[in-house]
Amino acid sequence: EDKYLLDPKLSTSAKQEQLLKDHHLFAVFDGHGGDFASHFCGEHFVSTLVAQKDWKTYLKLSSKVSSENNSRRPKQESVIGLQLLKSALTSA
Repeated sequence: EDKYLLDPKLSTSAKQEQLLKDHHLFAVFDGHGGDFASHFCGEHFVSTLVAQKDWKTYLKLSSKVSSENNSRRPKQESVIGLQLLKSALTSA
């Protein structure tokens, strides 16, 4: 049996919620290896993701850019942010 995530809450505070207002996560965990694996991933993915060092660094970077009140993110910070998100998702 498959397990899925449909836009789970990724923030742990009101400040993070504001930073992540345009972030959405959708995932399907295929249960072809057995129900346990797909259910375990579905139940633990978000907590594992938000515990990643690169996720926390991404939130700090997003907070910095947000506090500078720039309407356009500098290209370098956007690239760094994407690399951090990719790393955090891959590590989770």
